[in-house]
Amino acid sequence: LSLLLASTAARAQPATGDVTAAAAAFQEGQRAQIAGDYARAAEFFELADHAAPSPAALRSAVRSHQAAGHAARAATLALRARERDAADPQSAQLADALLAELGPRLARVRLACEPACTVSVDQLALDPHATTAHAFFLEPGARALDVRWAGRGARARSLDVTAGQQVELQLDAPPPEA
Repeated sequence: LSLLLASTAARAQPATGDVTAAAAAFQEGQRAQIAGDYARAAEFFELADHAAPSPAALRSAVRSHQAAGHAARAATLALRARERDAADPQSAQLADALLAELGPRLARVRLACEPACTVSVDQLALDPHATTAHAFFLEPGARALDVRWAGRGARARSLDVTAGQQVELQLDAPPPEA
């Protein structure tokens, strides 16, 4: 099964991804999932998707986060799957169903930053890649955002969100560091 997944991922993705690392991480995710350790499985599936992006790895990460009770992370990854893998019917169906189920229980945040930034919520990185637009979900309550720009420092922001709330943020980078 692992070899089949690795060969499928290799055909579907550009040569820039590390398919060997992705296949190994995916296999570890499957082992953790079988053992019922969904939080660990989710981490490995996310690692696999990071090494060589694939709809299967991202769907597995979404399902594992949901099974582990990580509603906000599952919904955030569902948004990513809906955007990135829109042409994949399985990903679209999973994302739509999960967002319909979990969306009303969470707060949805859209953060724009100029130039590109990375975002952490409660000291957990949302995505390792800097971008100018971030969309993610938060559990209701007080949350700490940390937004960082390469060579320009960071901005901390506190949010207190409620279920179903939509938050729009625009943050500009601080001046370049000396």
